[in-house]
Amino acid sequence: MATKSDSPASPLSALAPYRGNLHEWPSSWMGDDRDLAPGEELVECFTPFLLHLAQSGLSKKTVQKHIDNLWLLGGEIIRDLQE
Repeated sequence: MATKSDSPASPLSALAPYRGNLHEWPSSWMGDDRDLAPGEELVECFTPFLLHLAQSGLSKKTVQKHIDNLWLLGGEIIRDLQE
C-alpha cells in the first residue's frame, strides 16, 4: 500500500540538504538551446547515483564533493558536445 512518503518526488528530498537544484543543472550547463535536452538526460542518468550517495551514510562534506564533481562533469560533457 502506497503512502504519501512513497510518492515519486519524495526520494529527491534526500538531496535537499545539499547545494544545487538538479532541475537547474541543465540550464546552468547550457551554451544554447540545443544543450538543454542532453543536459536533462544527464540529470536523469545522474539522479539514481546522487540519491544513493545521499542515503549512503557518508559525511555531508563527502556527498557534497561528489555532487559538485558530477555537476562539473555534466558541464564538461555538454561543452564537449558542442566541439
